[in-house]
Amino acid sequence: MIEYTTAANQLCSVFTQYRNTINIYTEDEQKDKKFYKTLFSRLLENTGIVINDITPLGSCSHVIEACSQDTDSHPKLYIVDGDIHLMTTPKNKQSHLYVLDRYCIENFLIDKDSYYKVFDDLDFEHEEERIKELVDYDNMLNNAINPMIELFCHFAVSQDIFGVFRLKHVTQIMKGGMIDYTKLINEEAYVKNDVISHSGITSEKFHQLLLEKQALYSATSENLQKYVSGKSYLMPYVIEYTKGILNQNIGITKEGWKYHFSKYCQLEPLEGLKMAIIQEVSSSVSSIE
Repeated sequence: MIEYTTAANQLCSVFTQYRNTINIYTEDEQKDKKFYKTLFSRLLENTGIVINDITPLGSCSHVIEACSQDTDSHPKLYIVDGDIHLMTTPKNKQSHLYVLDRYCIENFLIDKDSYYKVFDDLDFEHEEERIKELVDYDNMLNNAINPMIELFCHFAVSQDIFGVFRLKHVTQIMKGGMIDYTKLINEEAYVKNDVISHSGITSEKFHQLLLEKQALYSATSENLQKYVSGKSYLMPYVIEYTKGILNQNIGITKEGWKYHFSKYCQLEPLEGLKMAIIQEVSSSVSSIE
């Protein structure tokens, strides 16, 4: 398969912009395009804004670099994840760049209604009402709040000190579809020891920094939805947890899960992104006039 550079992918959007009211550039890959198109179609319904093509540019740094170099007069918006920076130093703002106010786009996809509708679509055995009887959505999320926020506070301390951290996957702290607290403690200890061994700070200093993070980012469902990676933790956690209860192994890719959730997720949390797209289009029209 041919792989194109960021600049080449960005240039390709010029040839399809006649199909779009605004050019949208994102992180992720080409196989995420249908997901984004589906989500934006719902989000921008009745606005008159048409988006038939999305241009994925890969990493966050690629998106930001492409944005800074874009001189095309066509309306455009470059969208990047909030990432761990929401808990540390926010990403720099610039024209035509929109930083999501949650960790990543997946964080907007998971809610109670979308959860039950997606599993009703994909589970060939259980009806939606039966799934609701078997899986208590609120309890499932509540079980994840304390351990995941605590772990991401560890990651945030690492980011503050090093400027980087090692994001893994929720399966590192799960067993049999549930959070495994032994694995969680081991993972937190790994992060702590890695920071101490490479930075020279004391264990007491790390603990102080951790307590400061925990005071800023308390263990609530809202903070879980905002600060914990939806791609690597929340969405796969929900899938693994449910698989263990329904005894169903729904064999679709992570891109497939995103696409299915995009058909049902609540749109209110994405109102800021919607307004940013509308503003970019309005500003472009005003400048022409």
